[in-house]
Amino acid sequence: MSVFISSNSNIQEDDLLLAKKITSGVVDVSKERMVLEDLLSKIFKDSPFFLFNRGRDALYIALRALGVSSKDEVIIQAFTCIAVPAPILWLGATPRYVDIDPKSFNADIDKLRNNINEFTRAIILQHTFGNLLDVKSVREIVDEANIDRKEKEKIHIIEDCAHHSLLSNREVLKYSDIGLFSFAQDKSISSTQGGLVVVKSPSFSKIFSILYDAVPEQSEKEAKYNAEYVVKWAEIKSEYFKNIFGFYPRLTIGKLKILLYRFLGKIKRQASQDLGSQRDIKRYSNHQASLLLNQIPKIRKYDEHREKITKIYDEVLKEDFVFQKHSKCLLRYPVLLSNPAEVLVALSKEKIIGGRWYSSVVFPLSDNFERVGYIKASCMKAELCAKYIINLPTGIEVSEEMAKDIARIVNRTGISIKI
Repeated sequence: MSVFISSNSNIQEDDLLLAKKITSGVVDVSKERMVLEDLLSKIFKDSPFFLFNRGRDALYIALRALGVSSKDEVIIQAFTCIAVPAPILWLGATPRYVDIDPKSFNADIDKLRNNINEFTRAIILQHTFGNLLDVKSVREIVDEANIDRKEKEKIHIIEDCAHHSLLSNREVLKYSDIGLFSFAQDKSISSTQGGLVVVKSPSFSKIFSILYDAVPEQSEKEAKYNAEYVVKWAEIKSEYFKNIFGFYPRLTIGKLKILLYRFLGKIKRQASQDLGSQRDIKRYSNHQASLLLNQIPKIRKYDEHREKITKIYDEVLKEDFVFQKHSKCLLRYPVLLSNPAEVLVALSKEKIIGGRWYSSVVFPLSDNFERVGYIKASCMKAELCAKYIINLPTGIEVSEEMAKDIARIVNRTGISIKI
C-alpha cells in the first residue's frame, strides 16, 4: 500500500463512495449545510461561526470584521502558507513577519512582542503541524499593549487552527478573539476545500453577520468540484506508482493523470503561488458539508491514530531526529535534515510520499517574496528550517508497522542538522 502525506490522506472507502454519489447526483445534499451548522452549534456552544469555501476566505472576512485597513499591520509568523498573507494584502494592509522557534516551528513569542507597534491591528497565531503555541502568553502581551489604546486601535488575536483537529484539544480558542479552522484536502478532516471562523469575542458577532450576508453561494459546478476532486485523486493514487514504460520508471500512469486532470480543470494544484482575490470568496456548499459530515464522526479515531503514529516516531527515530517539544496529536511530524531531498527519494522508493511543509518561508513561493511583504534574511531561523525540513505522515493510511519502517528509513538515510 502507498502512503501520501497530502492528497486526501484521510479519505476512506465510505468517503469515496459518498463522493461518487454526489458527483453522479444520486444523493440529495440540499440540506447538508444546515445539518452541519446544527452539529457545529453543539460543538461551539454560544460562539457564532461562519463557513466558507476556503480558509483564506474565512481569514479575509475575519480581518474585515476586525476593521483591518490599509494603514494597519498584521503580525504573522514566517514559515507559513501563502493563504495567510494573501487576505492581508487584499485589504491593502501589511503583513509583519516574525521569526520562529525551531524547537516548536511556531512564532518566537519574544520576537512577536518586539514587533508590536502603533500600527499593529491583529496577530495571527499558527499552531504549526498541530503543535500548540502558548496563546495565553500572547494574550497577556496583547492585553498589556492594549491598555493605552483606544477601542478602534486595540490589537486582536486570530488563532489559526488550520493544522489542528476540530475536537482534539480544549486549550484552543480560550484566549483568542477569533478562531480559524481549515477543511482542505491535506488537513485533519477534509471536504477538499473549506474554512470555518469561530467568533469568540461577542462584540464582532453583528459585523460578521453583515459581512457574511454579502458572501455569494458557489455555483453547482464549483460546489461539485469538491466531490470530483476526491474521486479523481483516489484514481490517481491507485495508479501513482504504475509504470507505463519499464525503461523509464519515473513516468507513471498516476503522474500523467495529474497533468491531464489539471489541464482539463478537474483538479487544481494543492498549493498555488497565485495570491488570488477577494472576488473569489464564496460560502461553504452543501456538497462540502455532506463530505465533512461523513468525516466528523471519525475525528476521535483519526486523532487517536495520529497520536499513536506520533509516539512511534518519537520512540523509533534517532534522538537527533526527534521533535522534542510538541503536542500529542500532530498533523505531520517534522524532521530537520541536511539531506531532505535524499530522504524523500528513499521514502518514495518504498511508495511513501513525504512532505515539505514548509520548504519556503511563505509556501509555495521560491522567489519574489516582496509580493507578500517578506524581506529575505529577516527571519533566518524560518529560512533555515524551510531549507532542511521534511514531514512524515501521521494519517489513517499509515499503519503502526509502516510508521516504524518510515522512521527506520529516516534513521538509515538522514543526516541530522541543528538550527
